[in-house]
Amino acid sequence: MPVIADVAEIISPKPNRLVFGMANGVTKTMGLMLKVLAILGLPEMTFLTERLKRSFHMHNSADAAPRGAMVAPAAISRERTHIVAKGIRNLAVHRKADEFDVKSFLNCAAGARRLVDFKKNEIIFASGDPARNVLFIEKGMVRLSVTSHRGKTVVLTVLDAGKFCGVWCLAGQVRRRATATAMAPTTIRVIPKEEMLRLLRTEPAFSEYFISYLLKRNIQIGQQVIDLLFDPSERRLIRTLLFLAQFGSKNGDDVTISQVPQELLAEMIGSTRTHVNGFMTKLKRLGFVEYNGGRLKIHRTPLISLL
Repeated sequence: MPVIADVAEIISPKPNRLVFGMANGVTKTMGLMLKVLAILGLPEMTFLTERLKRSFHMHNSADAAPRGAMVAPAAISRERTHIVAKGIRNLAVHRKADEFDVKSFLNCAAGARRLVDFKKNEIIFASGDPARNVLFIEKGMVRLSVTSHRGKTVVLTVLDAGKFCGVWCLAGQVRRRATATAMAPTTIRVIPKEEMLRLLRTEPAFSEYFISYLLKRNIQIGQQVIDLLFDPSERRLIRTLLFLAQFGSKNGDDVTISQVPQELLAEMIGSTRTHVNGFMTKLKRLGFVEYNGGRLKIHRTPLISLL
Protein backbone atom coordinates (compact mmCIF):
# COMPACT_ATOMS: atom_id res chain seq x y z
CA MET A 1 0.00 0.00 0.00
CA PRO A 2 2.38 2.80 -1.19
CA VAL A 3 -0.21 5.56 -0.78
CA ILE A 4 -0.84 4.64 2.85
CA ALA A 5 2.91 4.55 3.49
CA ASP A 6 3.37 8.06 2.06
CA VAL A 7 0.54 9.47 4.15
CA ALA A 8 1.91 7.71 7.25
CA GLU A 9 5.11 9.72 7.01
CA ILE A 10 3.18 12.97 6.88
CA ILE A 11 0.72 12.33 9.68
CA SER A 12 2.84 10.33 12.10
CA PRO A 13 6.64 9.99 12.33
CA LYS A 14 6.29 6.27 13.06
CA PRO A 15 4.65 4.33 10.17
CA ASN A 16 3.33 1.65 12.50
CA ARG A 17 1.24 4.30 14.26
CA LEU A 18 -0.63 5.40 11.14
CA VAL A 19 -4.12 4.83 12.48
CA PHE A 20 -3.34 6.54 15.80
CA GLY A 21 -1.74 9.49 14.02
CA MET A 22 -4.71 9.95 11.70
CA ALA A 23 -7.15 9.70 14.61
CA ASN A 24 -5.40 12.57 16.44
CA GLY A 25 -7.81 15.02 14.80
CA VAL A 26 -10.78 13.25 16.38
CA THR A 27 -9.11 13.22 19.81
CA LYS A 28 -8.15 16.90 19.56
CA THR A 29 -11.72 17.81 18.63
CA MET A 30 -13.06 16.02 21.74
CA GLY A 31 -10.48 17.81 23.91
CA LEU A 32 -11.39 21.18 22.40
CA MET A 33 -15.11 20.58 23.01
CA LEU A 34 -14.35 19.78 26.66
CA LYS A 35 -12.51 23.10 26.95
CA VAL A 36 -15.46 24.99 25.41
CA LEU A 37 -17.94 23.29 27.74
CA ALA A 38 -15.73 24.05 30.75
CA ILE A 39 -15.60 27.71 29.73
CA LEU A 40 -19.40 27.90 29.50
CA GLY A 41 -20.00 26.45 32.98
CA LEU A 42 -23.76 26.12 32.31
CA PRO A 43 -25.81 23.68 34.45
CA GLU A 44 -27.48 22.02 31.50
CA MET A 45 -24.09 21.24 29.94
CA THR A 46 -22.90 19.17 32.93
CA PHE A 47 -24.33 15.85 31.73
CA LEU A 48 -22.82 16.24 28.23
CA THR A 49 -19.47 17.30 29.68
CA GLU A 50 -19.26 14.20 31.90
CA ARG A 51 -20.08 11.89 28.99
CA LEU A 52 -17.41 13.53 26.81
CA LYS A 53 -14.87 13.28 29.64
CA ARG A 54 -15.56 9.56 30.04
CA SER A 55 -15.05 8.97 26.31
CA PHE A 56 -11.95 11.18 26.21
CA HIS A 57 -10.29 9.46 29.22
CA MET A 58 -11.19 6.01 27.91
CA HIS A 59 -9.47 6.87 24.60
CA ASN A 60 -6.33 8.14 26.35
CA SER A 61 -6.12 5.16 28.68
CA ALA A 62 -6.43 2.81 25.71
CA ASP A 63 -3.49 4.51 23.98
CA ALA A 64 -1.38 4.18 27.13
CA ALA A 65 -2.08 0.47 27.60
CA PRO A 66 0.54 -2.12 26.53
CA ARG A 67 0.08 -3.60 23.06
CA GLY A 68 -2.24 -6.57 23.19
CA ALA A 69 -3.74 -5.59 26.55
CA MET A 70 -7.42 -4.76 26.77
CA VAL A 71 -8.62 -1.80 28.77
CA ALA A 72 -11.80 -2.36 30.75
CA PRO A 73 -14.42 0.21 29.70
CA ALA A 74 -15.57 2.64 32.32
CA ALA A 75 -18.92 1.78 33.85
CA ILE A 76 -21.70 3.85 32.32
CA SER A 77 -24.72 4.47 34.46
CA ARG A 78 -28.06 3.84 32.76
CA GLU A 79 -29.84 5.99 35.30
CA ARG A 80 -31.37 9.05 33.68
CA THR A 81 -30.27 12.35 35.17
CA HIS A 82 -32.92 15.04 35.52
CA ILE A 83 -31.64 18.33 34.17
CA VAL A 84 -33.59 21.50 34.81
CA ALA A 85 -34.12 23.50 31.62
CA LYS A 86 -32.44 26.75 32.60
CA GLY A 87 -29.89 29.07 31.07
CA ILE A 88 -29.36 28.71 27.37
CA ARG A 89 -32.73 27.14 26.55
CA ASN A 90 -34.61 29.94 28.31
CA LEU A 91 -32.71 32.77 26.63
CA ALA A 92 -34.89 34.87 24.34
CA VAL A 93 -31.97 35.28 21.95
CA HIS A 94 -31.31 31.55 21.70
CA ARG A 95 -31.75 29.90 18.31
CA LYS A 96 -30.98 26.46 17.01
CA ALA A 97 -27.36 26.10 15.94
CA ASP A 98 -28.29 25.65 12.28
CA GLU A 99 -30.22 28.94 12.32
CA PHE A 100 -27.56 31.02 14.04
CA ASP A 101 -26.30 33.89 11.84
CA VAL A 102 -22.61 33.71 12.69
CA LYS A 103 -21.55 36.39 10.17
CA SER A 104 -23.90 38.99 11.62
CA PHE A 105 -22.83 38.02 15.13
CA LEU A 106 -19.12 38.43 14.38
CA ASN A 107 -19.77 41.76 12.64
CA CYS A 108 -21.07 43.06 15.99
CA ALA A 109 -18.23 41.58 18.08
CA ALA A 110 -15.93 44.45 19.05
CA GLY A 111 -12.72 42.39 19.01
CA ALA A 112 -13.42 40.47 15.78
CA ARG A 113 -13.67 43.20 13.15
CA ARG A 114 -10.28 42.88 11.46
CA LEU A 115 -10.63 41.68 7.84
CA VAL A 116 -7.69 40.63 5.66
CA ASP A 117 -7.83 39.98 1.90
CA PHE A 118 -5.73 37.29 0.19
CA LYS A 119 -5.13 36.67 -3.50
CA LYS A 120 -5.48 33.28 -5.17
CA ASN A 121 -2.65 30.90 -4.15
CA GLU A 122 -1.48 33.28 -1.41
CA ILE A 123 -0.49 31.60 1.87
CA ILE A 124 -2.71 32.61 4.82
CA PHE A 125 -0.55 30.86 7.41
CA ALA A 126 2.23 28.30 7.10
CA SER A 127 3.18 25.26 9.16
CA GLY A 128 5.26 26.42 12.11
CA ASP A 129 3.71 29.89 12.36
CA PRO A 130 2.56 31.04 15.83
CA ALA A 131 -1.07 30.00 16.51
CA ARG A 132 -2.51 33.16 18.06
CA ASN A 133 -5.78 33.67 16.17
CA VAL A 134 -8.89 31.84 15.03
CA LEU A 135 -9.74 32.61 11.41
CA PHE A 136 -13.24 32.85 9.95
CA ILE A 137 -13.66 32.68 6.17
CA GLU A 138 -15.93 35.55 5.06
CA LYS A 139 -15.70 34.69 1.35
CA GLY A 140 -13.54 32.54 -0.89
CA MET A 141 -12.02 29.09 -0.40
CA VAL A 142 -9.08 27.84 1.70
CA ARG A 143 -7.01 24.68 1.30
CA LEU A 144 -5.38 23.07 4.35
CA SER A 145 -2.35 20.90 3.58
CA VAL A 146 0.66 19.27 5.23
CA THR A 147 4.03 18.44 3.66
CA SER A 148 6.50 15.72 4.64
CA HIS A 149 10.27 16.13 4.92
CA ARG A 150 10.61 14.49 1.49
CA GLY A 151 8.30 17.07 -0.08
CA LYS A 152 5.16 14.90 -0.30
CA THR A 153 2.05 17.09 0.13
CA VAL A 154 -1.41 15.93 1.21
CA VAL A 155 -4.48 18.19 1.22
CA LEU A 156 -6.41 17.65 4.46
CA THR A 157 -9.57 19.51 3.49
CA VAL A 158 -11.04 22.45 1.60
CA LEU A 159 -13.03 25.08 3.51
CA ASP A 160 -15.43 27.61 2.03
CA ALA A 161 -17.14 30.76 3.31
CA GLY A 162 -18.69 30.42 6.77
CA LYS A 163 -16.08 27.98 8.11
CA PHE A 164 -13.47 28.43 10.86
CA CYS A 165 -9.83 27.41 10.58
CA GLY A 166 -6.97 27.53 13.04
CA VAL A 167 -9.26 26.53 15.92
CA TRP A 168 -6.64 24.28 17.58
CA CYS A 169 -5.05 27.32 19.27
CA LEU A 170 -8.05 27.21 21.63
CA ALA A 171 -6.86 23.78 22.82
CA GLY A 172 -3.33 24.97 23.52
CA GLN A 173 -1.64 24.57 20.13
CA VAL A 174 1.33 26.96 20.02
CA ARG A 175 2.41 26.50 16.37
CA ARG A 176 0.39 25.81 13.24
CA ARG A 177 0.76 22.24 12.02
CA ALA A 178 -0.75 22.77 8.57
CA THR A 179 -0.52 25.35 5.80
CA ALA A 180 -3.61 27.33 4.75
CA THR A 181 -3.66 28.60 1.14
CA ALA A 182 -6.30 30.71 -0.60
CA MET A 183 -7.77 28.83 -3.60
CA ALA A 184 -9.55 31.98 -4.83
CA PRO A 185 -9.66 35.66 -3.80
CA THR A 186 -10.47 35.24 -0.11
CA THR A 187 -11.44 37.49 2.79
CA ILE A 188 -10.53 36.31 6.30
CA ARG A 189 -11.82 37.64 9.62
CA VAL A 190 -9.07 37.46 12.25
CA ILE A 191 -10.29 36.71 15.79
CA PRO A 192 -7.63 36.85 18.54
CA LYS A 193 -7.55 33.75 20.74
CA GLU A 194 -8.45 35.74 23.88
CA GLU A 195 -11.44 37.35 22.15
CA MET A 196 -12.68 33.98 20.90
CA LEU A 197 -12.51 32.55 24.43
CA ARG A 198 -14.38 35.59 25.76
CA LEU A 199 -17.16 35.11 23.20
CA LEU A 200 -17.46 31.44 24.11
CA ARG A 201 -17.78 32.34 27.79
CA THR A 202 -20.28 35.18 27.43
CA GLU A 203 -22.38 34.29 24.36
CA PRO A 204 -24.28 31.00 24.89
CA ALA A 205 -25.90 30.97 21.43
CA PHE A 206 -22.54 31.38 19.72
CA SER A 207 -21.04 28.69 21.97
CA GLU A 208 -23.76 26.24 20.97
CA TYR A 209 -23.16 27.02 17.29
CA PHE A 210 -19.40 26.52 17.68
CA ILE A 211 -19.81 23.16 19.46
CA SER A 212 -22.12 22.01 16.65
CA TYR A 213 -19.50 23.11 14.12
CA LEU A 214 -16.76 21.12 15.89
CA LEU A 215 -18.94 18.00 15.98
CA LYS A 216 -19.57 18.22 12.22
CA ARG A 217 -15.86 18.64 11.56
CA ASN A 218 -15.20 15.62 13.79
CA ILE A 219 -17.58 13.50 11.69
CA GLN A 220 -15.85 14.66 8.51
CA ILE A 221 -12.38 13.79 9.88
CA GLY A 222 -13.59 10.34 10.91
CA GLN A 223 -14.99 9.68 7.42
CA GLN A 224 -11.70 10.76 5.84
CA VAL A 225 -9.79 8.30 8.04
CA ILE A 226 -12.13 5.45 6.99
CA ASP A 227 -11.85 6.37 3.29
CA LEU A 228 -8.06 6.53 3.41
CA LEU A 229 -7.69 3.18 5.18
CA PHE A 230 -10.27 1.08 3.33
CA ASP A 231 -11.19 2.67 -0.03
CA PRO A 232 -9.18 2.35 -3.26
CA SER A 233 -7.93 5.56 -4.85
CA GLU A 234 -10.70 5.54 -7.50
CA ARG A 235 -13.41 5.55 -4.85
CA ARG A 236 -11.60 8.29 -2.92
CA LEU A 237 -11.50 10.38 -6.10
CA ILE A 238 -15.26 9.99 -6.57
CA ARG A 239 -15.89 11.08 -2.97
CA THR A 240 -13.57 14.07 -3.47
CA LEU A 241 -15.44 15.16 -6.61
CA LEU A 242 -18.76 14.92 -4.74
CA PHE A 243 -17.23 16.92 -1.86
CA LEU A 244 -16.07 19.66 -4.24
CA ALA A 245 -19.50 19.71 -5.88
CA GLN A 246 -20.93 21.49 -2.83
CA PHE A 247 -18.90 24.59 -3.78
CA GLY A 248 -20.23 24.88 -7.36
CA SER A 249 -23.28 26.36 -9.08
CA LYS A 250 -26.17 23.90 -9.22
CA ASN A 251 -28.45 23.28 -12.20
CA GLY A 252 -30.78 20.47 -11.24
CA ASP A 253 -28.68 17.38 -10.60
CA ASP A 254 -25.60 18.86 -12.29
CA VAL A 255 -22.97 21.00 -10.57
CA THR A 256 -20.44 23.20 -12.37
CA ILE A 257 -17.25 24.31 -10.66
CA SER A 258 -14.00 25.92 -11.77
CA GLN A 259 -11.58 23.43 -13.28
CA VAL A 260 -9.75 21.72 -10.42
CA PRO A 261 -6.06 21.02 -11.17
CA GLN A 262 -5.34 17.29 -11.26
CA GLU A 263 -2.34 17.90 -9.02
CA LEU A 264 -4.75 19.15 -6.34
CA LEU A 265 -7.02 16.12 -6.75
CA ALA A 266 -3.98 13.86 -6.40
CA GLU A 267 -2.94 15.62 -3.18
CA MET A 268 -6.48 15.31 -1.79
CA ILE A 269 -6.68 11.54 -2.30
CA GLY A 270 -3.02 10.69 -1.66
CA SER A 271 -2.29 9.46 -5.19
CA THR A 272 -0.39 10.58 -8.31
CA ARG A 273 -1.39 12.98 -11.06
CA THR A 274 -0.96 10.21 -13.67
CA HIS A 275 -3.42 7.96 -11.85
CA VAL A 276 -5.94 10.82 -11.44
CA ASN A 277 -5.64 11.76 -15.12
CA GLY A 278 -6.36 8.19 -16.23
CA PHE A 279 -9.45 7.80 -14.04
CA MET A 280 -10.80 11.30 -14.88
CA THR A 281 -10.50 10.44 -18.59
CA LYS A 282 -12.48 7.25 -17.95
CA LEU A 283 -15.19 9.15 -16.02
CA LYS A 284 -15.46 11.67 -18.86
CA ARG A 285 -15.74 8.94 -21.50
CA LEU A 286 -18.55 7.25 -19.52
CA GLY A 287 -20.42 10.55 -19.09
CA PHE A 288 -20.08 11.01 -15.32
CA VAL A 289 -18.14 14.29 -15.63
CA GLU A 290 -17.45 16.90 -18.30
CA TYR A 291 -14.57 19.32 -18.38
CA ASN A 292 -13.80 21.86 -21.04
CA GLY A 293 -12.76 25.50 -21.14
CA GLY A 294 -11.68 25.69 -17.50
CA ARG A 295 -14.99 24.39 -16.11
CA LEU A 296 -15.80 21.01 -14.57
CA LYS A 297 -19.38 19.69 -14.66
CA ILE A 298 -20.25 16.88 -12.27
CA HIS A 299 -23.34 14.70 -12.73
CA ARG A 300 -23.98 13.89 -9.09
CA THR A 301 -26.57 11.09 -9.11
CA PRO A 302 -24.77 8.90 -11.68
CA LEU A 303 -21.49 9.52 -9.86
CA ILE A 304 -23.01 8.52 -6.51
CA SER A 305 -24.13 5.23 -8.07
CA LEU A 306 -20.46 4.24 -8.43
CA LEU A 307 -19.91 4.23 -4.65
